[in-house]
Formats: sequence, C-alpha cells, structure tokens
Amino acid sequence: QWRALAAAAISALSLALASALVFGIDIWLWWIPAAADHLTGSDPKWIATGRIWGHSVFACVALLTDSLKAASAMQAAATIAGVASVAAAFRLDLRTDERLAILLAATILAAPHSGPYDAVLLAVAAALWLASRADARWRDWLMALGIWLVPVMSPAVYVPAGRFATLVTVALIA
Repeated sequence: QWRALAAAAISALSLALASALVFGIDIWLWWIPAAADHLTGSDPKWIATGRIWGHSVFACVALLTDSLKAASAMQAAATIAGVASVAAAFRLDLRTDERLAILLAATILAAPHSGPYDAVLLAVAAALWLASRADARWRDWLMALGIWLVPVMSPAVYVPAGRFATLVTVALIA
C-alpha cells in the first residue's frame, strides 16, 4: 500500500513543517539529537524509570547481561528482525489473520519499551494463530498460555522468569 505510506509520510512532513513555521526551527534542532540519544539508552533516568521495567528485548537483555550496549544492539537487531518478518509475512501466501498475528507479535518485538499492558497484542496474535490452526497441539496451547501469562511475569526486574518473555514472542513469530 505504497500510496497510503506516501500519504502518511507527506502528512508527517507537512505537520513538522507547520510546527517549524509556528514555533521555529530551534525546537527541531533540539529534538532530533535528543530523540536519537534516547534510542541508544544513554539517559540513566530513562533506563531506570522506563525501559527496564518492561518486557522488551532491551529490558530482558539488560537484566540478563547487565550491559546496556548489548541490550541496545539486541533491541536494534530485534527491530530489524521484526520488520523483516512482517515484510516476509506479507509477501508469502498467508491468510490475513496469520499476517496480522505476525504483525502484532513483531510490533511487540520491535518496541524498545513494552509493558504487561502491551501483552494484549500478543494475546490477540496468539488467538489468531490458534484459530488458524485446526491441528493445534498441546505445545501450541502451551505457548499461547505462556503469552497469556506474560503480565504475571511483571516486572522482569523482580520476576526473573519475565526476562525470557521475548523468547515467547519470537516463538510466536516463528
């Protein structure tokens, strides 16, 4: 849907240009480097109060390895993998509900911050996936149960099992 994507990009650029005309360019000159800086997780306050309390790849890797650089690198890799899996899903001969399940799971995988409330997307993805499988076996239901239990493993800072929550997301996409 390239026309829809182009329309969204043009709309975003138009709004950015309008805000620059109204408020000045200085706010953009401040915001762009600040936004890029936050992506790498260099602000200790943001790490302590935001990113580390969820189930993102970043949070799980940071808690397992105690390395923010490794966590940022793995989050970037997860984002790329999520984009690639969605692109592949929409190129393959899959049903719409299967594509949607992959999109929902990849959204959580790619998110640099996700909390227990975001597990709703995973639960919907798991339900769509199970509904598309007439031959669902016990291990399929067990994985769906694991997705449903992600909020119980919150926060991963206090519940060590929650540090492996992203593995369930990867399994669902696979």
